[in-house]
Amino acid sequence: MNMNQDNFSNELEEGLKTFKNEDVPKKIDYKIQAGLERGKKRRKRWDAFKNAGLSAVAACILFILSVNFIPGFSNLAGKVPGLDGIVERVKYDEGLKDAVENEYVQVIDKSVTRDGITFTVDHVIVDKSRLILFYTLTTEQSNREIAVRRTSIKNEEGKVLNTSWSSYGGRLSFEDQEVSGSLDFSWRDEVHFTDRLTLSFQIEEFYKEHQDKGKLLEEPFSISFPIEQAKIEESKTYEINQTQSIAGQAILFEKLVSYPTREVLHLQFDEDNEMKLLSFNDLHLENEKGEVVSTQKGTQTSEGKTEVFLSGNYFKNNEELYLVLTKASALDKNNQKVVVDLKEEKLAKAPDDQITLFEVNHKQEIFPEEDMSLHFKVDSNDEDESINTFSLSSQFKDATGKQYDFRVRNSSNNDYYFFLDDKDYKNPLTFDIISYPNYIYGDIRIRVK
Repeated sequence: MNMNQDNFSNELEEGLKTFKNEDVPKKIDYKIQAGLERGKKRRKRWDAFKNAGLSAVAACILFILSVNFIPGFSNLAGKVPGLDGIVERVKYDEGLKDAVENEYVQVIDKSVTRDGITFTVDHVIVDKSRLILFYTLTTEQSNREIAVRRTSIKNEEGKVLNTSWSSYGGRLSFEDQEVSGSLDFSWRDEVHFTDRLTLSFQIEEFYKEHQDKGKLLEEPFSISFPIEQAKIEESKTYEINQTQSIAGQAILFEKLVSYPTREVLHLQFDEDNEMKLLSFNDLHLENEKGEVVSTQKGTQTSEGKTEVFLSGNYFKNNEELYLVLTKASALDKNNQKVVVDLKEEKLAKAPDDQITLFEVNHKQEIFPEEDMSLHFKVDSNDEDESINTFSLSSQFKDATGKQYDFRVRNSSNNDYYFFLDDKDYKNPLTFDIISYPNYIYGDIRIRVK
């Protein structure tokens, strides 16, 4: 049975209203906690790369709860022709959910099979700045994990569409032989797609004996799929051109560009600012009723300009739109580094006393698969901040200026582990801070629309 857009939206809205009024089963907390504990036992740590997939995991948990406890939700998903699978995958993102509701999805259903592995492009959601590809990955073997890596996209002329960033999601576990995932590609400048694209990627496989050290299959996979140009909507640009300050730090808000998949805020930081703003912790869009209609999803900085990505608002019919910023993390420009004295196993330099080097571990028992780890403890200057955010640039230098990379990190509460090769470094080591729980506050509110 065909279902038009209005019926879909109305039934979804009614289902969500009903869910809000339902008593949540008492066993939900237990089941979620049990699942988390099983996850901890299966893998002791996540690297930054794997952490990108946590949103997808949260989406799956939320969808399972929705299917089981929202009356009629599973029936609703099945009524949308060809989109029953994608409803689950976009549940974590309100903007993408709006896109699906408005039928802004292209059904692909193209597959490639090799080495006992089948990769299927199920759907794509694409606008002029972003392409989200939803896929299914299956394998004939049950003794290995596999994941998609090293992706690239070419147009019909064979030109590689270089992305400003991309992310992966979905890793087939030892217990399963099928997994759903997504590939997220983003471009700084708007892209004019051809009628057909080719995705190339490699498969990384993991075996139970070495679960955290995978091996790439030598021969890349390749699959072509069509793009319907008529389904790519034009962007909407809202010029702002206003300078506002938060805790004395000036920001030029240039414009907001609205795409079907997200909002992109373009801004610049004043060079005379005494502090470097590391991240925004409460930046969002509100409508004329004061309702939050779009929240921050990520940030990208290049050549002195910053782009802040927010969840999509393209399909919402708000009469007015306001940009709101009340909280950000920042550090003094002359105090953005962490210097570790490996010999004395202490911090030679740090922004403040919020951070301590708890210990340096060589061939430790906690993470036996790693050679060396730096264990930091980081507190917050905000009592309301339940989760600290601390991150270092993946590249660091020794005393001679020689550059190295650390491989992974792991965090829990205010404990942070960074894993390095155990080498004879020229002491000390210097790291650049890219995220730190030192907060400043303000009250910026700008009318955008």
